[in-house]
Parts: sequence; structure tokens; C-alpha cells
Amino acid sequence: MNKSYYVYILASKKNGVLYIGVTSDLQNRINQHKNEAITGFTSRYFVHKLVYYEQTEDVNSAISREKILKKWNRNWKIRLIEKNNPTWGDLSEDWYSSIVQDPRFRGDDNINKGSSLYFFVTILNLENIQRIRVMIITRPTNTRRIIPQGMTQNTTSAVSVAVEVEM
Repeated sequence: MNKSYYVYILASKKNGVLYIGVTSDLQNRINQHKNEAITGFTSRYFVHKLVYYEQTEDVNSAISREKILKKWNRNWKIRLIEKNNPTWGDLSEDWYSSIVQDPRFRGDDNINKGSSLYFFVTILNLENIQRIRVMIITRPTNTRRIIPQGMTQNTTSAVSVAVEVEM
């Protein structure tokens, strides 16, 4: 079996900030972007939506194509995305299981030290699952959070939850 390589474009939103990358494991790399596992451009500008990708079996072709796309002007990139994905939908949306978070918590701002974070994993097809891995990731942040008394307090970490399902 030949190895595949991918050139991909992420966007923050329709006509938003764009990021072009290359990888040999598209699902894992997109998961890293979405969960901000690697700090950098995509985490700084919230660029997490997969809006375009190409696949090849030649690593040199993938790297060359990435370099070419990065040199394109913005309008050409937008036309390429809209030719294949006119609504700018997230092409990776159905790759992952859904996570339903406890309604008492609405993102990082309401998570207090000592609080429990509950979430439920919904997996639609259980037949082919070999392994499920749940990752709870903390990362530094300079955001403020609300504590129960209604006062604000600085926080030094944020929590992300990622679910990886191996079929």
C-alpha cells in the first residue's frame, strides 16, 4: 500500500484567515490544529476549518504543491476553495465523534479550579472501532474567568478535550 500525502488549506471562517500545510496524516494533523496541540499561526488566529485538500502519493509533489499554493495571491486561493467547496464547509466535520459538554460549562471561561468537567461521547458506528482515546489538554492562556461569586480572576490555563477513535 502506498503512503498518501496531503496539501491542505484551513480557514478561520468564510473569506477569513487562510493557512496552507502539508502532511502524511491528514486526520491527525487537522485534529492537532483543532485542539491547538501545537502553538503557532493556526492557534494564534483560530484557523481550524479544513476547507480544501489534495492527495498525492509523492512526497515531493506534495511539498512542491504546498510551496506553489503559498505563493498564489489570495483571490486564486479563494477561487480554488470555492470551486470545490462553495459554502466553505468544514471537510473534517464528520471525521470525529461529537462531544456534548455539561451545560454548566460554556468554554474555558467558566471552568473553575476544582470543578468537574463532564462530557459525553457519541459514536454512531460501534462495529469497527478498535480503540477510543480521550485526551484532556491544558494550555497556557491569558484569559479571564468568572468564579461563582461573580468576581473575575486571571487564569493561567485552558482545557481542551479531544476524542480520537481508531477504526
